[in-house]
Amino acid sequence: MKRTEEELAMYTRKKLRGGYPAGELKNELLAEGHTIKEVESAFLKSVSPLGKNAESNPGQYPLWFFLSVGLLILGISFKSVQPTIFMGHWTDTILIAGILGTITGMILIYARKQKNNSSKT
Repeated sequence: MKRTEEELAMYTRKKLRGGYPAGELKNELLAEGHTIKEVESAFLKSVSPLGKNAESNPGQYPLWFFLSVGLLILGISFKSVQPTIFMGHWTDTILIAGILGTITGMILIYARKQKNNSSKT
């Protein structure tokens, strides 16, 4: 009996949580007529905290976004202790770079989510 994609993911999750060996489960699903891609997708969905969005969002947050957030935090930290350090104008530069990078990253992530939602409907 061939299952739908969602049923396959739920079945896989249930079996794996019950202690069923992954290799045997893959063989069983392949014997039922599922393709390797369907089986791998079901396994990915069953073990990923992102669930069904796991395979469509690899690298959702690029490295530069995390660096921007780090610069933002660093800039705020320097700004709060500015009289005691000699950073001067670099504090403002770091803070502005962090703000711009973080806002840009958030806009791009929002746009990507909107694009994915519109393509699903």
